[in-house]
Formats: sequence, structure tokens, C-alpha cells
Amino acid sequence: MPVTTCARCTAPITCTPQDIAQCACGKVPLSPADHVRIAARYTGCLCNACLMELRDDPIDRSSSEDEATRDAARVEGADE
Repeated sequence: MPVTTCARCTAPITCTPQDIAQCACGKVPLSPADHVRIAARYTGCLCNACLMELRDDPIDRSSSEDEATRDAARVEGADE
């Protein structure tokens, strides 16, 4: 299995994107909003510890939710 480093903390991780169901990151439950928010900030694989921190970080979550609200308001206002 390929060994790479976490895109956030640089810890070594084993990544199997060709079989994502078997990848360790598949064991960290993330909402669709979490996926979008995290993917917007990082490219490449993240370790489970970083995934859990990013998922559970209320400051990170609230700032992303604020951005999403502002973006949605801009899109709605564009139709007027």
C-alpha cells in the first residue's frame, strides 16, 4: 500500500484511494458539508486525527457556514 504524508500535519499515512472503502479515512464519518469544507482547504490525503479535528472544530465549521450563507445570498441576489 502506498505511504504518503498528511496534507495538513505531514504525518505518514497509508492511502488507498483506488479502494477508498478500505482506506483508513473511510472510518471517519464526515457529512457532505464537511467533505466540501475540508476539500476546499486541502488537496491530497489527510490523516484520521486531522479529519476528526477539522470535523469537530466549531470555529472552522462556523466560519465555513458563514461563508456558505454569504455565497448563497450572493447567488440568490444575482437573480433579482
